[in-house]
Amino acid sequence: MKKIVFLIFIFALAGCVKEETKGEDFSFITIDGEIKKLSDYRGKVIIVDFMATWCYPCHVEMEELKKIVEHYGNNITVISISVSPTDNANKIKSTFGNYINYWIFGMDRYGIAENYSIEAIPTIYIFNGNGEIEFTHVGVISADELMQKIDELL
Repeated sequence: MKKIVFLIFIFALAGCVKEETKGEDFSFITIDGEIKKLSDYRGKVIIVDFMATWCYPCHVEMEELKKIVEHYGNNITVISISVSPTDNANKIKSTFGNYINYWIFGMDRYGIAENYSIEAIPTIYIFNGNGEIEFTHVGVISADELMQKIDELL
């Protein structure tokens, strides 16, 4: 029985590649109070990390995303968006303070999680420079795996 539960857990964490489709534009509020859109960042590879402050795997993912930002610098854009209605800017800043100067953090207040069918976190979406979805992954993913996907797009 333990083996079956473990296999189900592993399959739940496995990423899946979607067909190349245009990502629906969305708005989010940054932790600085600005309203931004996904389309504001077109022209570069964009990694969107859907997360929450209370999510332990999301904390693990932050370290992997930091490696990505350190490796690619300004050649890509990383956006972490909390999908938790209880998260606010202060909570995100205090929880992820070690990372907020590396990439963009924001909050979903416009139904992004519903529109993108986010059912578990962390969930990663990678968009190409034209705003098309190239890759999605549910669960923690290593920086090395993300780099392979990003390198294909650069």
